[in-house]
Amino acid sequence: MKVRNRSNSVVYVADKTIEPGKSADLSEDEMKMSGVRALIESGELEIVEERAEEKKRENKSQRKKSEP
Repeated sequence: MKVRNRSNSVVYVADKTIEPGKSADLSEDEMKMSGVRALIESGELEIVEERAEEKKRENKSQRKKSEP
Protein backbone atom coordinates (compact mmCIF):
# COMPACT_ATOMS: atom_id res chain seq x y z
CA MET A 1 0.00 0.00 0.00
CA LYS A 2 1.27 3.47 -0.77
CA VAL A 3 1.74 6.01 2.03
CA ARG A 4 2.84 9.65 2.05
CA ASN A 5 4.92 11.30 4.78
CA ARG A 6 2.99 14.39 5.88
CA SER A 7 5.34 15.20 8.76
CA ASN A 8 8.35 17.50 8.76
CA SER A 9 10.68 14.66 9.73
CA VAL A 10 12.14 11.68 7.91
CA VAL A 11 10.25 8.47 8.69
CA TYR A 12 12.04 5.12 8.75
CA VAL A 13 10.05 1.93 8.17
CA ALA A 14 12.10 -1.29 8.11
CA ASP A 15 14.70 -0.61 5.39
CA LYS A 16 12.78 2.28 3.81
CA THR A 17 13.38 5.99 4.31
CA ILE A 18 10.43 8.29 3.59
CA GLU A 19 11.33 11.96 3.38
CA PRO A 20 8.78 14.69 4.18
CA GLY A 21 6.25 15.06 1.35
CA LYS A 22 7.42 11.85 -0.37
CA SER A 23 5.55 8.57 -0.84
CA ALA A 24 6.61 4.94 -0.51
CA ASP A 25 5.07 1.52 -1.03
CA LEU A 26 4.77 -0.53 2.15
CA SER A 27 4.10 -4.26 2.33
CA GLU A 28 1.22 -5.75 4.34
CA ASP A 29 3.65 -6.73 7.09
CA GLU A 30 5.04 -3.18 7.27
CA MET A 31 1.50 -1.75 7.41
CA LYS A 32 0.79 -4.02 10.42
CA MET A 33 3.75 -2.63 12.40
CA SER A 34 2.61 -0.77 15.52
CA GLY A 35 4.84 2.21 14.70
CA VAL A 36 3.36 2.55 11.22
CA ARG A 37 -0.19 2.29 12.58
CA ALA A 38 0.62 4.98 15.17
CA LEU A 39 2.04 7.31 12.51
CA ILE A 40 -1.10 6.84 10.39
CA GLU A 41 -3.38 7.49 13.37
CA SER A 42 -1.46 10.65 14.25
CA GLY A 43 -1.64 11.88 10.66
CA GLU A 44 2.10 11.85 10.05
CA LEU A 45 1.67 9.13 7.44
CA GLU A 46 -1.25 9.23 5.03
CA ILE A 47 -2.54 6.26 3.05
CA VAL A 48 -2.56 7.38 -0.59
CA GLU A 49 -4.07 4.50 -2.58
CA GLU A 50 -7.25 4.19 -0.55
CA ARG A 51 -8.12 7.81 -1.18
CA ALA A 52 -7.62 7.36 -4.91
CA GLU A 53 -9.93 4.34 -4.83
CA GLU A 54 -12.53 6.33 -2.88
CA LYS A 55 -12.45 9.10 -5.47
CA LYS A 56 -12.96 6.57 -8.26
CA ARG A 57 -16.00 5.15 -6.45
CA GLU A 58 -17.40 8.65 -5.84
CA ASN A 59 -17.01 9.56 -9.51
CA LYS A 60 -18.78 6.37 -10.58
CA SER A 61 -21.68 7.00 -8.21
CA GLN A 62 -21.99 10.60 -9.40
CA ARG A 63 -22.09 9.46 -13.03
CA LYS A 64 -24.84 6.95 -12.23
CA LYS A 65 -26.92 9.68 -10.54
CA SER A 66 -26.60 11.99 -13.53
CA GLU A 67 -27.61 9.32 -16.04
CA PRO A 68 -31.33 9.31 -16.99
